[in-house]
Amino acid sequence: MVHGHGADTRVTEGGIVSYRSDHTTSVGLREHGWTNAAIEQFLGEPDKRVPNPHYKSGPEMKLYAVARVLEIEKTPAWQAWLAASESRKRGAKTAVETKRVKLIDYAEALVISVPEIPKEKLTEVACRHYNNRARDDDMPADKDSDQGFLDRISVNYLRHQMSAYERQLMAVYGRVGVDEGVRIIRRKVYAAITEAYPYFAEECKGQKEKREQEESWRR
Repeated sequence: MVHGHGADTRVTEGGIVSYRSDHTTSVGLREHGWTNAAIEQFLGEPDKRVPNPHYKSGPEMKLYAVARVLEIEKTPAWQAWLAASESRKRGAKTAVETKRVKLIDYAEALVISVPEIPKEKLTEVACRHYNNRARDDDMPADKDSDQGFLDRISVNYLRHQMSAYERQLMAVYGRVGVDEGVRIIRRKVYAAITEAYPYFAEECKGQKEKREQEESWRR
């Protein structure tokens, strides 16, 4: 830790850290690398308490004198604590990134294929699957339904019922990097369907783009 940019500043790996007034709150301290445990260990009781500025019935706000904070930050004990804390944070970030890369590698290595079913038979089973899941007020699907609609339910049937799509999504669900992993798997599924059924290429392209657009809106 290096001091010398003014009585209320210190320099860290991230640049100059400045306290903006004579006193700071626990929130201000945490923004500068402190933790609740460190506040209790090194600072103890606050230097003053003031009424809660946000809620009249709320607890008093604890304030810590910046001069005292800066003096403590100069001590070898606090600097050793901060170095260990920052090391733990870097280690955690590295661990998270390692998990993310592993999941992406897992998704990239997947080989997904779908069986080739004669189009007439595929239409039949896709319609049956759709009708079994449809609401009472949905129009039943049959071979004479709109071709665009038949393409959509056929691709959906292949995607969910005849591929490893659902199983692979469950394998990555809840893991670090899951969103990116899901996108990779989804693209592989649509690519496999397009390869086996070239006449579904436009439907697969449209579904993939729609899903990715919806995800971009949520981010």
